[in-house]
Amino acid sequence: MSKRTISLSLAVVVLIALIVAACGGGGGAAPQAQGDARAGAQAWTASPCAGCHGAKAEGNAGPKLAGTSLSFDQVKNTVRNGKGAAMPKFSTDQISDQALIDIYAWLKSM
Repeated sequence: MSKRTISLSLAVVVLIALIVAACGGGGGAAPQAQGDARAGAQAWTASPCAGCHGAKAEGNAGPKLAGTSLSFDQVKNTVRNGKGAAMPKFSTDQISDQALIDIYAWLKSM
């Protein structure tokens, strides 16, 4: 095998590894489950979120979340850990992870 063939083979392996990593493969955390926006709309009204963020997430005492540009991880981190005195934290007993995934899908769909 020539040096050029080995270099080309190595470049292909590196490229494949980068593609797999970018797609979320190759170990690590499991891919995020796809949310159901319709279930998210129902979960929103059953959750304490609407009290501060509005019935349609249009903003009220809390900021507008409809059409959010935040990532799911940012939203989940804020919901689970709170944000100072303005945003209380909510446990999985208060808002399940699945409800949060669905709510996020609903927010993104607006």
